[in-house]
Amino acid sequence: MIIENIPNSEINKLYIAIYGNMSSFRKRSISFIISPHSNSVASVILYVTGKKGTVTKDFVLIYDSLLLEWNIYSEGKKYIINSLNELPTIVNNMIQKMGTTVTKI
Repeated sequence: MIIENIPNSEINKLYIAIYGNMSSFRKRSISFIISPHSNSVASVILYVTGKKGTVTKDFVLIYDSLLLEWNIYSEGKKYIINSLNELPTIVNNMIQKMGTTVTKI
């Protein structure tokens, strides 16, 4: 077994990059928690609150250094993006579905 220590500065860079692309979703009824696990893996939990309750959804981001792409896994789906700049499009799609769920609860 090999254990490698990942510098906190690298983990912080990933957090800042994800937060920078998701900060537009900081609205009254939308919140999120970003948990970077390394410089290439993070998990994100989304919360959408409505009059009838709160819905959560989580996804995992993994950077594939061989293919130079980000893989996002959520509820049996895999999204492939070239950069984190494309993350808001996928998150917006998730939030719209969550908002519909909140109104149907």
